Amino acid sequence: MALFVGALALGGCEGETTVHTPELDGHDGALEVSEDTTGRADDAASTRSLDACRGETVPLILAGDLPYTNVRMHESEGWFLVDWGTTTSAIDPSGFSPTEPSPVPPTSDRWDGFWFFGPWATVTLSPQDFSWFSEPVRQAGILGTDFLSLDTFMVDWADATLARAAAGAGCDDASLRAAGLRPLSAEGSFVRDLSRLPPGAVNVPAIPLRIADATAPAQIDTGYDDALVGPALNLNRAFFETIAPAALERAPELDLALTTCVPGVLESVAAYRMAEGFAAELVGEHERAVRRYPDAIAFVKDTPPGARQCGGIGTWDRPGAQLGVSFVARAGTVVFDPRTSRVWVMAD
Repeated sequence: MALFVGALALGGCEGETTVHTPELDGHDGALEVSEDTTGRADDAASTRSLDACRGETVPLILAGDLPYTNVRMHESEGWFLVDWGTTTSAIDPSGFSPTEPSPVPPTSDRWDGFWFFGPWATVTLSPQDFSWFSEPVRQAGILGTDFLSLDTFMVDWADATLARAAAGAGCDDASLRAAGLRPLSAEGSFVRDLSRLPPGAVNVPAIPLRIADATAPAQIDTGYDDALVGPALNLNRAFFETIAPAALERAPELDLALTTCVPGVLESVAAYRMAEGFAAELVGEHERAVRRYPDAIAFVKDTPPGARQCGGIGTWDRPGAQLGVSFVARAGTVVFDPRTSRVWVMAD
């Protein structure tokens, strides 16, 4: 039986940023999913050398692999999804306690008293309703790349921490390499200075993804919950058609129907497994695979005409992909560096 997954657009990344909320009505239980923490403890030990340079650190709550950090607004607090797949941050005041914050009058999206690694001046946060996400944490908002591209951040999924190195600081390349991390290029997709983005590009880190002999930029979406069927990635038609047919095996039992930014318009996506001997690979320097995912599930997106206004990789003419959060969570420690347009991950 096909799984129905409601993909809710979050925060302005062309309608492409998604949190998947499974509805398993009638599923026969044949699909078994377990969290893969292989190597995370060892990776955490190897990155202890980075403690002195990574910057200020705050705890995370992990909902599966989705990272949430505590944000203060005056005397109240709420948990925000830390999402490099979203370009515009959002807030649900009802998710704060003990009281709901209010926007600066007469606006609906300007807020004072915001505290995230220290106090901020007036910030812009788009009001949204996240009441549907309440376990294991009540979501009160999203932090997108309008905040997350201003400094270098390190996410440690093994220790459930988020570190921020202020502009100009952070661990140098030699220290990161010594800890076992390797750089992936996000050139042209993830920058601190938005003027460096190509025309029409969104500020979401996209790193090289290879399947067989085909390579395309893959957006990292830490708000894409692929715990049910993962590690999951979305391929657009342009990328899918460049992949050798022998590399993918059809898996119709995993097909999905996704909601779009247009009410009532669904998008059907066809599922594929990696064929024996093949893997989805994150490609680093000298075209070497830094991490391999032979168990990856690929979903081919064909955005329906009625939802093309939502944008996203499904509307691109050029090859592109989107990675679920487990692709980076499995790496244990990941560094997002907008200054050099690179993402560092722990090598296999």
